Amino acid sequence: MTTRAKVGIFKPKTYVTAADISTYDHTIEPTVKEALSKPEWCQAMKDEYEALLKNNTWSLVDLPVGCKAVGCRWVFKCKYNAYGTFQKHKARLVAKGFHQREGFDFTDTFSPVVKPTIVRVVLTLALTRQWHIHQIDINNAFLHGALKESVYMAQPPGFNTKHKGKVCKLNKAIYGLKQALRSWFQTLSNTLFKMGFKPAKSDTSLLIRITPHFTLLLLIYVDDIIVTGNLFRITPHSSTGAKFRSLAAIITELLWLQSLLSELRIPTIIPKIYYDNLGAVLLVANPVMHSRMKHFKFDLYFVGNKVIEGAIQVIHLPA
Repeated sequence: MTTRAKVGIFKPKTYVTAADISTYDHTIEPTVKEALSKPEWCQAMKDEYEALLKNNTWSLVDLPVGCKAVGCRWVFKCKYNAYGTFQKHKARLVAKGFHQREGFDFTDTFSPVVKPTIVRVVLTLALTRQWHIHQIDINNAFLHGALKESVYMAQPPGFNTKHKGKVCKLNKAIYGLKQALRSWFQTLSNTLFKMGFKPAKSDTSLLIRITPHFTLLLLIYVDDIIVTGNLFRITPHSSTGAKFRSLAAIITELLWLQSLLSELRIPTIIPKIYYDNLGAVLLVANPVMHSRMKHFKFDLYFVGNKVIEGAIQVIHLPA
């Protein structure tokens, strides 16, 4: 058998430089006992603890009879920027969710996760339509999720000397809890629903808001959100043209949604649009080019052909 050693292929040797030695102690991730003795880690723990208190994450109470408090622990990590350079020390307090008991301090834990196919479809759509893509990372995302169950947690190690014998009654879904992801997703979804977003039928992690003026798509993966869309401004030269541009925007997005559902093998029917402007409806049904319509001739050709092909129906409905 031919091996790498026989043909002279060896793993390159690594050497420790003076720079590595000087930064090793400063980037190593310690235990709690070690962290409490080092100023940089102690400050990171203090920052996390103060953020939890500011967010009203818990209330100190006596443990009720018959209840058990879940444990908690500190997790330490060195954060680096995009260039691989050390940025800061990060400490995070997490609950020991494996101490929880189903039916007592948690029930449902399911939370949707966006499918890779949906991610590829949305990114491809943004690329082909030249939409801008923005990425949002929510800081301490889980702490925004309100708890419905009564969950009691032991006080954080290193900060439990003032109120001995007390436990933390959690008001927010701290990291590590079984229902933390579900609580965060419900809180985020309810907020976006109030803003006019609706979940896609094919994947509830894709939230959509479509108006005659713009389209916005939100892809949610835990605490990371991708935002893309088209802030479409209508600036035509006539009232009929204005109504047609609005109608064309609606038709375009409906056809895209139909294509998305078809790709996911979800059966659809021919969409029907009821519109109150007779001029725009007649213009769609009879795509005749006039000089006043030349500024949106491509939209007229596209929409008119789709109506002629029977891909969509536009019906006049008097207001």
